[in-house]
Amino acid sequence: MQNKDNLLKLSGCEVGIQTDSFGELEKITNNIAAAVPGLRGYIGIDFILSEKGPCVVEINPRLTTSYIGLNEALGETPATYILNAFNNNKFHRPNIKKSVKINLPL
Repeated sequence: MQNKDNLLKLSGCEVGIQTDSFGELEKITNNIAAAVPGLRGYIGIDFILSEKGPCVVEINPRLTTSYIGLNEALGETPATYILNAFNNNKFHRPNIKKSVKINLPL
């Protein structure tokens, strides 16, 4: 995020960060899934990691900017996981291979 003309502007994001050592993000995603029955497919959850912990900004039931880096972070297409969620009614947690930074033009 950048502060430009007193407005916060998204300058990029990082996909595949492995910083959930206390399970906070997993708790958040489980709470979101419990709050919205039948939720499956690609869901974009935007959050900011602050000194007090993660803060959810919004939940998007569609592809988001982070999708751009998922193929590289997973080493395979994320569509495989989406289709499996619908076809088999099960979600298989992906094995993230690496972190990928996405820079956006301002």
